[in-house]
Amino acid sequence: MCRLVAYLGQKPLSLAQVISKTNNGLIYQSRRFSAKKNKIANADGFGFGWYEDNLSAPKVFKSIKPLYQHLNFLNQAKCLAASCFVGHVRAATIGPVLECNCHPFAVQNSLFAHNGTIGGFDQIRSNLQLLGRKYVANGDTDSELFFNLMQANQLDLQNIDLFKALDSFRVVCRQIKDLQKRHSSSLFSRINVVLTDGQMLFASRYVSNVTKRCLSLYYRVNNDGIIVASEPLTKKEPGWFKLPVNHVILADLKTGLKILKI
Repeated sequence: MCRLVAYLGQKPLSLAQVISKTNNGLIYQSRRFSAKKNKIANADGFGFGWYEDNLSAPKVFKSIKPLYQHLNFLNQAKCLAASCFVGHVRAATIGPVLECNCHPFAVQNSLFAHNGTIGGFDQIRSNLQLLGRKYVANGDTDSELFFNLMQANQLDLQNIDLFKALDSFRVVCRQIKDLQKRHSSSLFSRINVVLTDGQMLFASRYVSNVTKRCLSLYYRVNNDGIIVASEPLTKKEPGWFKLPVNHVILADLKTGLKILKI
């Protein structure tokens, strides 16, 4: 599965800090070998999106190269710092290895990234596209279509409200689950996402069938802000907490952190 990281804080944090300056940074996660697939686990491209001080539309860099091979970006990351950013290394499950399929997806002032898979996506894709027909996807992943569906279900990207984002997330998960049931009772989804507009952060850890393994998602909070990551970025160091299954993080610099059940 993919790996993601997101940061929202009072002070800028170096992108290199979450990539290579910790003992389990994103670069180390990206080149871990998967014995099950007999290949490097997260080598199907990567992306980073970050906000500058004026909180205008985020800057985004994507590549189909593995993160650990892109020396130019790794050098640039040492000079980049932001109060909010999202990073993602991809293990392609749905959609070929193309730049348009790399995360995060940027729309208006928002960034969105996903770790997981919508089961039976090829069977229900056309139905989901009808539900989100107002919004055009640049690629062909289940991840981007999920983001489109959230927008179709009253997620206002001009003024993101965390509780409305949660409502939208719940509706889309229910729509997908209902469509899956029409085809097979065995279909299920794993949907860990992060969504931000530079001022708030929404993150989920969700599996539609609780008898199935849920993908991991951790968070760490300090005086400067919050980091959310698929795996702790620092091994054998306290302060990382695993988000409970089927819960979300709602984080805002003004109102603080809330953890709610989906």
